[in-house]
Amino acid sequence: MTTREESSGSRRLISPAVARTAAERGITPTELETLPGSGAGGRLLVADLPAVASATPRGAVPATGRAAPAAAVTSGTAGGAPAGAMVPRVPIVVPMDDAQLVRARTAVEDMQASAQLTSAVEVDVTALLRRVQVSQRTPSGSSHADGDVRTLLLPNLVAAVAATLADHPALNARIDVAAGTVTYRDRVDLGVIVSGPRGDTAALIPDAGSLSLEHIAAELATVRLLAMAGAQAPRPTADATFTLFDRPEAPILFETPPLPLGTSASLALGWVERRPIATPQGGYRIAWAGYLCLTYDHRLVDGADAARFLSDLASAFAGDAAAESFAA
Repeated sequence: MTTREESSGSRRLISPAVARTAAERGITPTELETLPGSGAGGRLLVADLPAVASATPRGAVPATGRAAPAAAVTSGTAGGAPAGAMVPRVPIVVPMDDAQLVRARTAVEDMQASAQLTSAVEVDVTALLRRVQVSQRTPSGSSHADGDVRTLLLPNLVAAVAATLADHPALNARIDVAAGTVTYRDRVDLGVIVSGPRGDTAALIPDAGSLSLEHIAAELATVRLLAMAGAQAPRPTADATFTLFDRPEAPILFETPPLPLGTSASLALGWVERRPIATPQGGYRIAWAGYLCLTYDHRLVDGADAARFLSDLASAFAGDAAAESFAA
């Protein structure tokens, strides 16, 4: 998010971090206009300011012959700030862009349109990860062991979701309260929402249950590339009744995935890492584990249905070890 310095009539984009750092160092908006920027398109970065700070210490007279403006910062304990702290005198207010406005309105509409609850289960994916690494000839000591292994596991999760939904039709349905009807789908048109640096990218994987793991992996890779580029997929998720959320490289252990309008359930796989997990015998073992987080529409799916779905999904996704972990 950036802001335009309007007090001096400037049209240069200044980020809140740069504006705050400049205020702390006594750099005026006019002086910011004259500084060369090393960012994209000449954008001014925080790293471009230290040289000015060292040449113009606070309270000294800069090369312009003017004293650094004391009004730009405040020191002491006023407003609860610790002694010696410097804070901007005026908060930075910027208008929301179109994407932010759409996301804000959509989030409220989705929350108001259904009764959302979330359940989760811890799943042991050690055996699955080993099988995937062998099938893809990925060494056990590869970089995946130190980073986000979900890239390897998500195609199997999509296949497990499509297979499990066949026995849990309420989680692949669309409810219409006004008409008093529920539409149960005969196939899984899976919505995929991937978080990128420029926001979320939504895509649709039609008839996911009929696709091979290789095809699913290619579809997911395409959506991730689009998310990194800030582009939208050609197929919207309006027809999806089940949604999978993907947060690449985000170390979130547990989350409440949003429930898009028109869907009855959504799923997210939390960060997968090596950690101690409980065993049915009352002990512990070290395993690759993560949380399957399911948000569902309580108007159509009750808590018992959600628990049974998660148990079956864990078994289909990662095998018997996952079922044992759930039972524990």
